[in-house]
Amino acid sequence: MNTDENWAGLNVFDGETWQKVPVPGVNPHNIQRITFDNQGRVLVLAWPGDVKMYDGQEWTSIVQGDPDSNRDDFSGILADSQGRVWSWGYEKIQLLDAPVGLP
Repeated sequence: MNTDENWAGLNVFDGETWQKVPVPGVNPHNIQRITFDNQGRVLVLAWPGDVKMYDGQEWTSIVQGDPDSNRDDFSGILADSQGRVWSWGYEKIQLLDAPVGLP
């Protein structure tokens, strides 16, 4: 059994078992960071700079990564108390544009 393949990506524990949660358009091996915003939505940062949000019903793409852009050096993500989404890398920090429906 290839344990790396079984556990790569986003996995959720319901108290008894682990379930794999697919993130549309993202290779499970490319997920770098996971965090939550002030409304409990899941934010996922994946190479090459993709940022996806899950509200419990559907995934929304906040930023579509481009392998040729400078977003691929982002290594962190968080949402502040005002609902803004930030990402940072080795030499920069960036406020990401919020899609329609984000506060």
